[in-house]
Amino acid sequence: MQVTSRNWVANDTSASMGGNGSVYIFFGTELKNYEDDAENWIKYLIAAFPSAEGRIDFQYESEDWQDENSSSKYWLIRNGKIVEERSYKTWCIGYGNKYK
Repeated sequence: MQVTSRNWVANDTSASMGGNGSVYIFFGTELKNYEDDAENWIKYLIAAFPSAEGRIDFQYESEDWQDENSSSKYWLIRNGKIVEERSYKTWCIGYGNKYK
């Protein structure tokens, strides 16, 4: 089944087992959302785990935490469904940790 036309969106995703049978999904790349590929992939994963819960924060290059008018999207997930989609004040730079 092909969920996305850009293989790297899915290829850099991994799942790790946690305590009590929990599963943690890690996106090990910058997921550019070309033609909604990244969002479609994330929605596919959420649907594959009916007990999925958590929060996904999105931040695009144009969203700058130093700009008081900048906002970024988030999803709240419960029971394998997106239960809230909203935006909030951009709060970080958005490129994560890096080794020196």
